Amino acid sequence: MLEKLKRLLGADTNSSAAIETALAEIDLEDLREAQSRIGSERQAMLLSGTNEQILEAERRLDGARLDLERATLAHDALTTRLQDAKAREAEETIRANHASATAARSSYITKLERELPRIAKTLEALFEEGNAIHLQVKNANKPLYEGNEELGLSVLTSPSYRLGETGKLAEIPDWLLGLLNRHLARW
Repeated sequence: MLEKLKRLLGADTNSSAAIETALAEIDLEDLREAQSRIGSERQAMLLSGTNEQILEAERRLDGARLDLERATLAHDALTTRLQDAKAREAEETIRANHASATAARSSYITKLERELPRIAKTLEALFEEGNAIHLQVKNANKPLYEGNEELGLSVLTSPSYRLGETGKLAEIPDWLLGLLNRHLARW
């Protein structure tokens, strides 16, 4: 028993899984039962056995007691190691998740720093073009509002209205559509 316990305590038991495996090899209940059984055998020999038989039973009982005490100490030591290993593994998981999130965040920030100025310039150019066209459309619509129906020209609508007619609005995310509509609301 002592050699088995030394092996279990000295084994590579750094991971909680390895420690749980080692703990599973220590059967304290079985050792308690063995000690109780040997104690009962010794009791029975006191009135019927020879001195040698009684001494042999006492030697076996002492061995069973020592096995149980050693196994209990080993079990307690491994239980402490298990708690420490689980705490360490939980910390390692937290640190690994944090490191992964930090790397993903950093990569995303780099991407935003690279892409947003380009996107902003594109939107800014579209909105500036929209402002210029707005004046052009406003000037083209003015005579139509003043009673020149005989020309047969239709009033020009806003770009967002036209995009709605063509079904293109469905392709635009809501947040961008809101930005576009706010910009083009004055049409």
